[in-house]
Amino acid sequence: MSDELKPGPCRFCGSKDVCTASSGIEIYFTVCEGCGAEGPIAASRAEAIARWNAAGQVVQTAERERCAKIAHEASINSNQRFANRADVALSIEEQIREGGER
Repeated sequence: MSDELKPGPCRFCGSKDVCTASSGIEIYFTVCEGCGAEGPIAASRAEAIARWNAAGQVVQTAERERCAKIAHEASINSNQRFANRADVALSIEEQIREGGER
């Protein structure tokens, strides 16, 4: 068994699909493949993993679910705003057409 330090699960989404990447210029950071969260940058792979692991424990399931619900509601609200903007644009367009026909 390897003694190599491994990144823990993502503290934001709980995913265990986490890896350490390098920018190519001796800067390392840990990334969650599940949600895209990035850990602090470091001068070595081991330090990047240590910083990722020290940044906090996995968010509890109930808290994750609450956050997911808030994100979902925000997405719905955002979609409704865009739909409302489209309705307003159509309404203005109709008013212009009606005004031009008079």
